[in-house]
Amino acid sequence: MELIDLYDGSRVRTGRTAERGSAMRPGEYCLVSHLCLFNGCGELLVQRRSVYKDRYPDCWDVSAGGFVRSGEDASDAALREAREELGLSLAKAELRFVLTEPFSCVFDDFFFARRELDVSGLELQYDGLLTGENGVVLTAVNAWGYTLEQSYETERF
Repeated sequence: MELIDLYDGSRVRTGRTAERGSAMRPGEYCLVSHLCLFNGCGELLVQRRSVYKDRYPDCWDVSAGGFVRSGEDASDAALREAREELGLSLAKAELRFVLTEPFSCVFDDFFFARRELDVSGLELQYDGLLTGENGVVLTAVNAWGYTLEQSYETERF
């Protein structure tokens, strides 16, 4: 169970927490953090979401992102998501806060970071779902068209 902190419309913590994905009261918000990772040429690393995600399955997304857990701040969540989704360790000093976009019952925080990296060295996150097939392929594509795919063997059910 993943707990998230709840906020009011002015982004003040209410003192309440909720399980991620559970219904919130009217006027309650949670935080989501997004990382946009650019190289020195200004190219953005994007990834394609798993077809098994509840929200926006099989859609293109920014470099990394997710819900801010209870007790975290948005920058800590961006760093955690980069480690979980890309296998990439960034320092807090590398993050630049860009904007907050209020969206439905969520405050979406966006951070930019610049890093020269070999995308073939990234370790993409396996979502842990059994597919009934031989494997799951996760893909990250950078703006110049290089594709990194990693296949994970799964059990048949």
